[in-house]
Amino acid sequence: MDRNDINFELSFTSEDDQEVWDMFAQKPKRKKRKWVEPPFSEEDAAAWRQYEWDKVERHVRKKQQNIVRAYKSGDIEKILQCQRYLTKSSRARAYAIHIVTTNTGARTPGIDGVKWKHRDDLKYQAISQMDAETYSTKPYLRIYISKPGKTGKRPLSIPTMADRAMQTLYKLALEPVAETSADVNSFGYRRWRGTHDALAVCKRIMEAGAAWVISGDIKGCFDNIDHKWLLKNIPMDRIMLRKFLKCGYIERNGKYVWAGKAGISQGSPISSALCNMTLDGLRALVKSHDANMDVLRFADDLIVTSHDLAAMHNAIPLLNKFLQERGLNFSKAKTVLTSMDIGFDFLGFNFRNSDGNVVIEPSVRNVERILDSIEKAIVKYSKSGMDILISHINARLRGFISYNMYCTKKDAFLYVDMKVSLLLAKYGICPSVHASLLVVSDVENIKHVWVHPNANPFDSAWELYFEQWEYAKSFYKPKGYKRLAYYFNIQEGFCPVCESPIEGSFAIHKKIIGNVHTLEIMHQKCHAQIHGLKTSGADLHQK
Repeated sequence: MDRNDINFELSFTSEDDQEVWDMFAQKPKRKKRKWVEPPFSEEDAAAWRQYEWDKVERHVRKKQQNIVRAYKSGDIEKILQCQRYLTKSSRARAYAIHIVTTNTGARTPGIDGVKWKHRDDLKYQAISQMDAETYSTKPYLRIYISKPGKTGKRPLSIPTMADRAMQTLYKLALEPVAETSADVNSFGYRRWRGTHDALAVCKRIMEAGAAWVISGDIKGCFDNIDHKWLLKNIPMDRIMLRKFLKCGYIERNGKYVWAGKAGISQGSPISSALCNMTLDGLRALVKSHDANMDVLRFADDLIVTSHDLAAMHNAIPLLNKFLQERGLNFSKAKTVLTSMDIGFDFLGFNFRNSDGNVVIEPSVRNVERILDSIEKAIVKYSKSGMDILISHINARLRGFISYNMYCTKKDAFLYVDMKVSLLLAKYGICPSVHASLLVVSDVENIKHVWVHPNANPFDSAWELYFEQWEYAKSFYKPKGYKRLAYYFNIQEGFCPVCESPIEGSFAIHKKIIGNVHTLEIMHQKCHAQIHGLKTSGADLHQK
């Protein structure tokens, strides 16, 4: 019998058991103990600083590519074996700790109060402690954050630094499988994909003649995913997955809440991969029902499109069954069936057909949110000086422009400019300030370089594609050409590999020296030679 087949769970389901636990969890009342930092170890800190993260990243990427090859072969045992090789690698463990301590949440501790942000010695010591055999989870710290544009609060569970590192390590092993098996039109929580890719695909689906759409929202997606389904269907070490799922959480008042039979924490690093793998397969199911139908999903928000209204009604029971098998249901208040001529909101954009053309513009809610944010900034910084006020308003406008620059209709941009002027006048701000503000309606249309639907960042066959795509995307922006010219002049027009002049087509190679990212411009054949591939960059782009 394999150890992953052993099912052991500790759960208290009766109300009496919960009351007894609450009594012991809350009494006696003691003062909250603060984490006392251990003595600093210069030897361990020096050992941590010796890691060259570009080499570590390449080491992890090769192991992830092996997992992709194993998945394509269809051998489950080989997949688990390759995952074990990765999770037991000291460099992969160090890389997981590096990810945890360099992201935006590194300053927020879990229930133990431990922080690794400025302690290189603790980071190095944690590598030896990341052993699956002796690892035990600690409860999450439950906090509540406000929902943008809403009065309610969203629960967020924060793991300890050690638990975050362990989950990140297993996410590194699970992501190659999740990416290889992902739905084509899935864009949330996926590397190199985002809302603008979803927008481009949605526009293409509408232009193909889709007339009806179900705009769906899954009710409490993260809180209701069934644990049994995850343990049965997710290809990873089930003992570790069970530990991640069953650790429970502690409220601010000290009350411990046992993990139930469903739900994954939104604050855990591995939760995004688990959510995507839970919902993958929905598009294939709909396509098998009707080839003219399509599904586009961004995390737990999705749309289902079709040419035929009857086909949409027939597909609804299939969608409900798919979700119910995983413990999920559609939110009745947020799920609607509508015509493309009327339009629908998705990811902060409004889509609709108008005289045979696809119109995309910021949604009303999106516009109201940015105007509310600007008004709050005016109230808060109006007495801090004009320069500070302008910088805060422009920062918000810049974010709005960046998110909505690919809209086909600009009426909302003119409306935002007008409302900003009225808000400044409302609070008595001098009209001369207007000359220093960004003009939203002046934004130019920029071509969006979207990712190929089948591209996989963990597959070695797509390695060149992603390297070229990353910089092709930036070069459509005004600063992109200046950046390209800068590196071309440094090289004096010569290829750094074969040392011959660069004429005609070329490739861009990302080079990491220490922690510094730089570029090299070279011939496409030379670039393929560096990556150990026979395929040229031009051929790869035609996939």
